[in-house]
Amino acid sequence: MFRNYLIISFRNIIKNKWFSLTNIIGLAVGMACFILILAYVQFEMSFDRFHEKADSIHLVIYQDSYIKSNVEEYSAATPELLAKALTDSIPEIVNATRIMNPWTKKAVLQNNEKSFYETGLYADRNFLSIFSFPLIKGDRIESLADPNSVVISESAAKKLLGNEDPIGKSIEYKERHKQYNLHITGVLKNLPANSHLQFDYLISVATLIADKSNSFMIKTWDVGNFITYVEVKKGSKKAIVEGKFPSFLKKYEQKGYQLYLQPLKDIHLRSHFWRETSTNNEMKYIYLFISIAFVILLIACINYMNLATARAATRSKEIGIRKVAGANRTQLFKQFIGESFIVALLALGIALGLIKLSLPYFCSLVGIDIQINYLHNTALLSLLILTVMFVGIASGSYPAVVLSALKPVSVLRDYARSGKKGSKMRNIFVVVQFSASIILIIGTIIIFGQMNYIKTKRLGYDREHVAVIPIRTREAMKEKSVIKTELLNFPEVEGVSVSGGLPTNIRSRLLGVKLEKDNGEKVKMQMCFDYVDYDFLDVFKIELLQGRNFSREYGSDKNAVIFNETAVKKIGWKEPLGKKFKFMREEYHIIGVVKDFYFASLHSHIEPMFLSLEEGSNIAVRLKPGSVPRNIG
Repeated sequence: MFRNYLIISFRNIIKNKWFSLTNIIGLAVGMACFILILAYVQFEMSFDRFHEKADSIHLVIYQDSYIKSNVEEYSAATPELLAKALTDSIPEIVNATRIMNPWTKKAVLQNNEKSFYETGLYADRNFLSIFSFPLIKGDRIESLADPNSVVISESAAKKLLGNEDPIGKSIEYKERHKQYNLHITGVLKNLPANSHLQFDYLISVATLIADKSNSFMIKTWDVGNFITYVEVKKGSKKAIVEGKFPSFLKKYEQKGYQLYLQPLKDIHLRSHFWRETSTNNEMKYIYLFISIAFVILLIACINYMNLATARAATRSKEIGIRKVAGANRTQLFKQFIGESFIVALLALGIALGLIKLSLPYFCSLVGIDIQINYLHNTALLSLLILTVMFVGIASGSYPAVVLSALKPVSVLRDYARSGKKGSKMRNIFVVVQFSASIILIIGTIIIFGQMNYIKTKRLGYDREHVAVIPIRTREAMKEKSVIKTELLNFPEVEGVSVSGGLPTNIRSRLLGVKLEKDNGEKVKMQMCFDYVDYDFLDVFKIELLQGRNFSREYGSDKNAVIFNETAVKKIGWKEPLGKKFKFMREEYHIIGVVKDFYFASLHSHIEPMFLSLEEGSNIAVRLKPGSVPRNIG
């Protein structure tokens, strides 16, 4: 019987080849889109799940109570002391590790004449015992125990040392603020793309501690330059551990803060904290993509239903003769469902071909490299099987019900009248199909509008006609004044600023800035800050609301700062100019207030911030309009 159904199904497909081809291609395109989108969703939801202790690892985040009363803002930047204090005080926390981003996003790793820009982290000795990144050579604990030790990736080792054994070899580490001679103590396999931590090298935190110039952030609770991860005991509930944080903070006299745990598996899709190590996605977008995938597949299935039922008139005699010959409704139902499954399988074959052709373009569109291996990916293989079953049942059930219900006498005499019963349902399907299509089109227009809003939104500074040249090495830092002078000699250049931060990235945050309100009340609040030079406000055209800019005419400006208006409002100052506070063990005074500008994502609120006077390592060049392409080229 099955063989008979199969032969009949293929005969009908071949006999009506153009109709069948239309159906198959329509389903294939819908299935290809569906599988591609869900492959992307699977990749996004797989982040950090490859770690052996993934269920036990948490990121420690904190919130300033003063900020909380105004906006909900959380930070991943924590003090160097926090990791050890947590393991000493809370029994459920069995291990903790600290990492820190270098001062530059990329640094130079050099071996004799070979040098490459690489991305890395500072990490302490516990890092590789908590995270199970595959270690090819070295010890998981001892590799990052000593000062001037470094663990590098397999690709970095190949670039720097070729086929030599890297263990014990020395390399130079160079960035604009630091320069170390490091010894390779371990080699890691290249990191998987679905890790929220991405790096080519790990320098031991012991290297930072041994460098006395870093003493301002070591053994203090007031500077949060580190990111802390903890490993909790198996079976320990997150809520119980978080319940012990208030007494922990009280013990260490850290008032005004609240600590929380963020599970490792939630970091990529449910974390948007200040000072995170990576740019994460959002779960709401994953839900949106899943919805779009099912809507596209549903449209393809409805299209098949409409075409199949509309063609029922041409098969009415076949159905009538079969019923006269003794075929019952169940047998006819099985036949039509079988045809639907065969069409779905043929469509899947074409869909897989379309996926292979379009995958590079899709990866370029979403900005990630998705590797689709059907045989080694159980979830994806299951998805293919479920997709065929869904398409076969969803697209074939209604035509099968309608066609198998036709009565022999009516179909043999006059199908025109009997076929009217299915016309209403087809009209409903057409309405649903067009409605879904309209929803997708409206969604596309809304997304386009949002992207255009982001591109055209006034950020509080002028980013047009400004080129930024980052200084990456200490040697170049010594020549920055000469570089600035030479740039100013070009007639196309309007201004040059050599600053530490940029309006797009105010890099540092102080956890406990002590300030005094107008009524004498003392408050402690977190503030972002960065270093700029005399020309920063002019180059980026940041509006000054009160006071003045930094000036070479005032020798006292080395201890002067400029606040943003959000900081002034939160403190409640009516006259902020001249107010004093302590920062980095010295007293500073306020000389100006700038209009708020966005220095983080548009999803975030503008936070309290101030600028301090000191040249940095980013050369920002404002060019005259019309000369940008010529000068950059």
